[in-house]
This record gives sequence, structure tokens and C-alpha cells, in this order.
Amino acid sequence: MIMDMVILKKFLSGMPCKICLKYNTDVSVSPVIGFSQKNTITCNACFESYGFKSSAKLENVSATKQPYDVNRRIIQTFSSMGKGHMALETFSIGMNMPCISHLAYDKHITNLSKECEGYRKVSKI
Repeated sequence: MIMDMVILKKFLSGMPCKICLKYNTDVSVSPVIGFSQKNTITCNACFESYGFKSSAKLENVSATKQPYDVNRRIIQTFSSMGKGHMALETFSIGMNMPCISHLAYDKHITNLSKECEGYRKVSKI
């Protein structure tokens, strides 16, 4: 999901704190990896802080580290269109979003290839 962070911050800062129920919260957004972000809501009254990530991690994949779903999906989409990292970088610049590094992109492509090969072997049985 692509979302205007100004709108998200305005929406979340209008929510009451889940501890003290006061409407005095700040929202901060920081990139985690690629297109995944961490959103943190902090109450200015009781200083309680809680957060959530914008994307879940994938389970049951061949990667050594579990990738974020949003990153895998965007790389899979660009690959299926016949576009590579440079096109993804251009898209990221146009959307004012951080881009996945070339190394991470290549790792995703390698892992996607391995997973597709595994599916082909299983489907032949």
C-alpha cells in the first residue's frame, strides 16, 4: 500500500493514547528495509510508545533472512514486467520513497528463481 505519510500522521495523531486516553500523540515514520516502514506513535502526556511495521515478513521462503512481503512483491512485479533495478530506482525516485539496494534486489531475484525452480520440480512429480 502506498500512502501519503502526511495523511497517515494526521490520522494517527488524532487518535487517543491507548494508556492515558489523551489526544496528545506524535507519529514518526522510519524506513526499515526497502519499502517497509516502521510507524511509531508516542504519547506526549504519558510517554507511552508503540509501533507497527507497514509490511509483514514472509515465512516459508528459501531466503536466509525473512524478506518483507512488500519488497518481495514489488521486485516480483518489476521482474515480471521485464524491468530491473534501474526501473525500480526510477519508480522510487518518482514516488519519493527509499529504494531497495542493488545487492538486496539481486538476492530477491536469486531467491525467487530458486523458489520457482522448486515449484517446477514439485509440479513434475
